[in-house]
Amino acid sequence: MEISFSLNDAPITVKVPPHLRLSALLRDLGHQQGARGCRDGSCGRCLIFMDDRLMHSCLLMAFEVRSTQIHSAKYWQERRIMRYFLWAQAMQRLFFCEGCRDARLLSLVYLLERDDAPVEMTACASMVQCTCVSQHDVARIFRLAYRLKVHDAG
Repeated sequence: MEISFSLNDAPITVKVPPHLRLSALLRDLGHQQGARGCRDGSCGRCLIFMDDRLMHSCLLMAFEVRSTQIHSAKYWQERRIMRYFLWAQAMQRLFFCEGCRDARLLSLVYLLERDDAPVEMTACASMVQCTCVSQHDVARIFRLAYRLKVHDAG
């Protein structure tokens, strides 16, 4: 079947088999880092924004994104929010591994776009499961990125 959707503001039309997961399609298009074996969203490495909602791409079939707007980590890497993400890591001297970095960025974007960001800090910090940085340190990085954003806006 043929599907059309927007990926990082670029129109995409592609033929996909009905059983293809979105995570596999995005990986084929060069926009996904997720763990290949994960099919239940437990690792959190397959996070994307679909119509401004944070979703696990391994839980979606490719045909489900027909006529939607998808934003992967590549979209946010060109935005100001990436500065907060990188600065906070550098200031804490804690860096995410290549396997989880993109998903951590998207969970931070989700956090910083919310009005109740301080309340959701721990939940957002635990969205991605990886041992490169402890959940406590992830929360520290996110808190610092939040403060950087607030300071930059003020």
